[in-house]
Amino acid sequence: MSLSDQPLELLDTIASFIPLPSDLLSLALANKLLYGIIVPEHLEFRQVRCDARRRTLWSALSDHPGSSSRILSLDLLPEIPSVQRLIPQSLNASSDEDLQGDGGDGCAELLATAIATMSRLQCFSFQQTSFARAHLMEPVFDALRLRCTNLREIEITFYDSQPSFETFSAPLWEFTNLTRVSITVTRHPGVRGGPRPFLQKMFAMLLNCPRLGDLRIASEMRGPRVDISRFLTDKLWPDLRCLVVEGDIAFDDKEKLTSFLLRHPKLETLSLPESHETAAAKLAMAGAVSSGSG
Repeated sequence: MSLSDQPLELLDTIASFIPLPSDLLSLALANKLLYGIIVPEHLEFRQVRCDARRRTLWSALSDHPGSSSRILSLDLLPEIPSVQRLIPQSLNASSDEDLQGDGGDGCAELLATAIATMSRLQCFSFQQTSFARAHLMEPVFDALRLRCTNLREIEITFYDSQPSFETFSAPLWEFTNLTRVSITVTRHPGVRGGPRPFLQKMFAMLLNCPRLGDLRIASEMRGPRVDISRFLTDKLWPDLRCLVVEGDIAFDDKEKLTSFLLRHPKLETLSLPESHETAAAKLAMAGAVSSGSG
């Protein structure tokens, strides 16, 4: 039985398991019947990259859950000339008038409703400059937590002001089974620095991510440095290959940091704030690796 004899539903299911657009296109070019299924029904819906204020798009995706369920990656970022926008053209939902609006007040709920239909979403990225007020994202985070059970990667960038990041980020810390986490929180000039309880919540969440492979934390809160050594005690992620920590975060306990690094021999990328403690810990790790290889 040839490929052309297979039910269309089966071919559609096969296409849904191919994540990369390049692989989808190769498959589409191999067979005319597959081409009709993959283009545009699958090819346009693997990755969406655009400003978070595109309410016309979010409404269209909510109205077409069969299409939005094929989205694997959602990148929300300001649309500047250097950014390649990716919007499904078949939905006719790329109105630039959306970007002339009120800074996002009216479309957060629309975005949350659309995300609730993205059942296969694996990667989510958000830069707060898409919204004038970051606290609007709380329903979006709730939708991700409740409906996107396949989510594996998150990248969040906030410019903290009022209300504080702490007041609306609670849904973020309930994710499980993430493999890549990148959190950046920066205070605007003139805003007093304060405590960062989100760090404790984040590390508690990461306990439920045993396959974590990539962790990036950046904090510029315009206040005293915060020591996160205590969060590293007994933490173990066997697949951790990348650890990047930047900004006003410190490791004041050399022993805890050294022990953490030695428990993660698969680390390939390591970037820590410069201090006597981090330098000593990296030297100890390098010495252990050299001894082990010898």
